[in-house]
Amino acid sequence: VANLQAGDYGNFDLVDATGSVYVYGLTATQVSKNDKSFPTLGIKEGDIVTLIGTRADYKGTAQVGGPAYYVSHEGHKTATVAEFLAAATGDTWYQLTGTITNLQTSDYGNFDLVDETGSVYVYGITVAPVAKNDKSFPKLGLKEGDKVTLIGKRAEYKGTPQVGGPAYYISHEAGAGDGGNDDG
Repeated sequence: VANLQAGDYGNFDLVDATGSVYVYGLTATQVSKNDKSFPTLGIKEGDIVTLIGTRADYKGTAQVGGPAYYVSHEGHKTATVAEFLAAATGDTWYQLTGTITNLQTSDYGNFDLVDETGSVYVYGITVAPVAKNDKSFPKLGLKEGDKVTLIGKRAEYKGTPQVGGPAYYISHEAGAGDGGNDDG
């Protein structure tokens, strides 16, 4: 879920590794007209959602219509780096925000994420949620010093905590030195 619009209708962009499509309304159950039940689902931007909807279009642009209705979703917890490090390894998704340091030169997106509470190694970040790193990191345009928001799972490598999953991108603010562009 990206670009979640305010309101009760459940309008947002549905993003995966292949692209993005606008969802023109998501309801809790299958209904013929949007019943404004979206808020009862507890879906937040960055969550992974499964839905059923029809292929529609608006002024020639494809979108999910119907309205679409809810099947399931995986939520996430917002955490500081310290809270993330204190958590157990597992399948819980965490949203973290911090500054990119020690960026590795590769297509995988490996770096240290630093906030005011600590630092953690990010073992790969992708454009959207994927089961295996798809090397989409370069498309994000992230640089050392950028402040990034991502979602990933608490993992470990040889006893050292890291962000795994791989993590996936939510947004970023450009760091000092690259013109201050906000591509997020």
